[in-house]
Amino acid sequence: MADDFNKHEFVLTFDKSQLTKSDIYMRVTATPTNQAELKPLSAKLGVIYINNNTSATWTGTFIDNATSPKDLDGFNYRLSGSGEGTVTLTWNTNYVDISPWFKNTYDLIISKDSSGIATATLKVNSAEKNQYDIQFYRTNGINSAEQWSDGNHTDITVTGTGFVSMSFTQSTATEN
Repeated sequence: MADDFNKHEFVLTFDKSQLTKSDIYMRVTATPTNQAELKPLSAKLGVIYINNNTSATWTGTFIDNATSPKDLDGFNYRLSGSGEGTVTLTWNTNYVDISPWFKNTYDLIISKDSSGIATATLKVNSAEKNQYDIQFYRTNGINSAEQWSDGNHTDITVTGTGFVSMSFTQSTATEN
């Protein structure tokens, strides 16, 4: 019913050696009492150990599974990482442009140079959010020379020119 919910908290404790030597996953499921109206919600969560002395790092990659980028009319790009800092996204508007929804949701200020290269910065903090899924849409159709830059789909290139790239600058600690 509206405004009626139950909250259950659980604490799971793992030995550090378990988290550094194996993959641990857990499934969390919320099953409604009236399954005729609502279906169960479920998620699989991974557990890892992060050393506090490890420096922050963020990466960006396309998450589309198509054999070739030529099979897609738009692209899903994922930023993921740990730590706090600034991600600078750069994309070539001659090939793609960023989703207006993402731009508006995160109040991105985008600059664009005369060659069509667009740049925006995004403040990141994995304590608040450790993943951003961004959609990019084609601006000029499919180019026959398109290919994934590597086996991990880090970027899409056309004769050496990339569609999207990112860089990360870690925040420096400040004393209060």
